[in-house]
Amino acid sequence: MPTPNLLLAGMQDCVLHAFRFQTNTSSAPTLLRDGRAGITVVRTSAGLYTVTLPKPWPAQMVSCIAALAPATGGTADQQARYVRASYSATTGTFQIMLLLDDGTPAIGEAGVAADEVDVICVLNRKAALNQTT
Repeated sequence: MPTPNLLLAGMQDCVLHAFRFQTNTSSAPTLLRDGRAGITVVRTSAGLYTVTLPKPWPAQMVSCIAALAPATGGTADQQARYVRASYSATTGTFQIMLLLDDGTPAIGEAGVAADEVDVICVLNRKAALNQTT
C-alpha cells in the first residue's frame, strides 16, 4: 500500500478563504469578491483593515497572504501584509496592513480610491496541526 501524502492527510481540517476588497482611501472599504459569503472588512485606521470571517471560526491561522493591486502606477510603492499574530479565534478577526516602502502606514495614494487588496488565507479547524515524525 502506498504511503499517504502527509501534507494532504489533514487537509479536511483546513479552511481556505480567498477574497478581494477595494480600499476606498479613507472611506469604508468595499468587498468586491468573497469566496465564502459572510466576510466583512472595515477600515480600522490609516492603512489598517480588520477582516471578520463568518462563523464557525477556525481555531488557528496557518498562513495568510495579502497582495496589493494599485489602481494606477502612482508615485509611492505600497505593499499589503497580514499583521503577524493578529488572528483571534474568539472573534474570527485578523488584520491586513497597507504599508509604503519606508514602513509607514498607507491609505492609498491621495485621490486614489480604487486600490484593491487580494487576500488568501488557510486556517485550521483544530487548535494545532497534526504532525507525525
